[in-house]
Amino acid sequence: MLTRTQIKSSVDIGPLLDTASDCFHFVTEFFEVISTSATHIYNSALALTPKSSIVRKLYSRFVHPSPRVVVGLPTSWDPRIASVVLLTQYPDLTWSPCGRFVAVSTNTGIEFRDSTTLEKLSALESPMGLSQSAVAITYSPNGRLLACACTRPSSFEIAIAIWDIQTGGIVKAIHGGELGYPRSMLYSSDGRMLLVACGKAQYRWTVCTFDTASGERVCSDELGSEFDPVFWAEKDAIRFATSHRNDDDDLCIDIWEITSTSSGHPTKIDSLCVHHEFDSHNHQIFFSPASLRVAVVSVNSTVIRDARDSNALLEASASRTLGDYAGHFSPDGNLFACTEQQEVQVWKAAPEGYVLWAKFPLRFPAAAGGAFAFSTDSGSVIGWGSGIMEVWKVDHLVNPQASEQPSDFWNSHLVAFSTDKTHVAIGRASSGIVKVVNLHSGVPELVVNADMEIVDIKMVGDTVAVLGGMRVVIWSLTGRSYEEHGVRRAGLDESLKIVEVLFDYGLDPRLLDDQCQKAVLSYADIMVFSDANTGACLMEFHSPSRFRESRFSPDGRQLWVSFVHSKYDDDCEDEELEADEGDEGDENEGESKSETDEGESRSETDEGESKLETDEGDDILGILDDEEPEQGFEIVEGDEAGQVTLMPLPEDVQPPDYPWKSSEGYKIEGLTIQWVVDRDRKRLLWLPPHWRTTYEKTWRWNGNFLVLRKSTLPEPVIVQLSLD
Repeated sequence: MLTRTQIKSSVDIGPLLDTASDCFHFVTEFFEVISTSATHIYNSALALTPKSSIVRKLYSRFVHPSPRVVVGLPTSWDPRIASVVLLTQYPDLTWSPCGRFVAVSTNTGIEFRDSTTLEKLSALESPMGLSQSAVAITYSPNGRLLACACTRPSSFEIAIAIWDIQTGGIVKAIHGGELGYPRSMLYSSDGRMLLVACGKAQYRWTVCTFDTASGERVCSDELGSEFDPVFWAEKDAIRFATSHRNDDDDLCIDIWEITSTSSGHPTKIDSLCVHHEFDSHNHQIFFSPASLRVAVVSVNSTVIRDARDSNALLEASASRTLGDYAGHFSPDGNLFACTEQQEVQVWKAAPEGYVLWAKFPLRFPAAAGGAFAFSTDSGSVIGWGSGIMEVWKVDHLVNPQASEQPSDFWNSHLVAFSTDKTHVAIGRASSGIVKVVNLHSGVPELVVNADMEIVDIKMVGDTVAVLGGMRVVIWSLTGRSYEEHGVRRAGLDESLKIVEVLFDYGLDPRLLDDQCQKAVLSYADIMVFSDANTGACLMEFHSPSRFRESRFSPDGRQLWVSFVHSKYDDDCEDEELEADEGDEGDENEGESKSETDEGESRSETDEGESKLETDEGDDILGILDDEEPEQGFEIVEGDEAGQVTLMPLPEDVQPPDYPWKSSEGYKIEGLTIQWVVDRDRKRLLWLPPHWRTTYEKTWRWNGNFLVLRKSTLPEPVIVQLSLD
């Protein structure tokens, strides 16, 4: 895309360029929606378009009143223009020479995707049965061939496949021998040589040169380097950089060259000494051959130096977790992308050094194999890791600092609708702040400060209840409050009631029922029901398996629980049941028993349900469904007699992680929701890929209001599909 500095005109073309840029964002963000059905430009796309969008201002008058965004409509375009979920956890990726496509390694071969939309265009299957534990891929200079180097299963032996991209056929299959794990590779500018860097041990590399015509290995040389060898092609040679430490512990960058006249062996042509005090052994080093700059990313800092004179171009403090060192220079060296916490930082070269250009929220954990790759024109950057791939535009940000997003988004948001669906309460777990919004006007009516970490929120009538910190705090929308900046606010002093919920087990608060009558607390294998109005214990029980997740049924009479189950639990159950049968055989004489497949017995009630009955206060042994031995989903129901009934989850109810079904008006692909239909089956909202994130529970549906948690927005987006 052209920028203002690339176009010379005697008239003001700013508005025209702004419109073109806005249209570009609109088409790329909603490409799939528009290509599926053009009418969804008005039914779906414009409804989710940012407030400042020129397209929205021009065409919003043609949009039907619903669906409408009640809360959380973004103010500007997301610099992340595409996002997809991959089946491969840690793929390798390379850009095509033209910049229009990216090649991605998978468990079975190679996928080709559009670099703008990340849409899958085609795929190549590997016939060699190769392992994906280490992969390196690269395009030929003309973009017609693709080479992929992999290791064979359980060995250091590598094999290289070269495909013709147009036909999908393998042009050459090369068996390279036991060289180690391939990490990077590159064609020479004339396409006659292929260079592969393989690693067997830390800081030890084998650099191999192959003849692409014959498939023969020309030579291999073992070298040491603290970072992955960086390859780049010159007119008549391939050059690469490695590193070593001198006697003064300075970082030395060695430049090597391979030509056709050197018989494939590398020749050192230069060595650059960089004076740098490393603050820890936990760091990653990146080198830019175009600008001769070195970046050192560590737990505490991000430093960029000129490799020629060691001049510091950037010295920024950082707070990273161990292993969170992903980074990459752009091809021209003017941009450097790295991670910190759950965001991507892009630094741009300036006369005074590198300055922060933009920040992007990150959906995948960078410490778990995350990586980046700039496009050939340095205009886009792709990040990938943990099965997620994203692409951001960095060359024409209108206001770079506006792209900075709150990093505290990753503290989970909680959402609760009032029983009459007139209000919604939105809170962020760590902040202790809950905002109550009128769903008709979209205006906040009350902001409360719970002064504690929030675990659950519920609304009943005109009251909002907050659970957390071993207490329940309740406010009234019409109760006491004070005004600040035109917004009604309330703290603990303005609350209606504060209920302390204390137990001897040190339990963690979990959730409230919809009527705010019961609070559930659990820890490991102990679960307790408490009266949310008095804090008194109503019932407690123990399970041989650890509690994983729980939620109340819609009628509030049952608690749906998932357990973390293991073979050890089965053995414990068998032993305890055998002991119980021996001690209480006489008492249970005459009582009908139903045998399970594993020989376990349960007492049969008049209604035919399987129950385990104990006196009030005794521990209760939970038996999991035999069909789900590792993760059984159960319904736990308690009554005043202290009895607990364990039953399999009904077939018409999905487990806690997946409580939505296509039969109720939703299309789910994998674990992501694609579209949702309103309760009257008259209006459909098609969600673009950006809004289908699966990194955490990112959406919720109650029949008319859809809640979406988008990683680049500071609060959830609430969409009303139809007007009452």
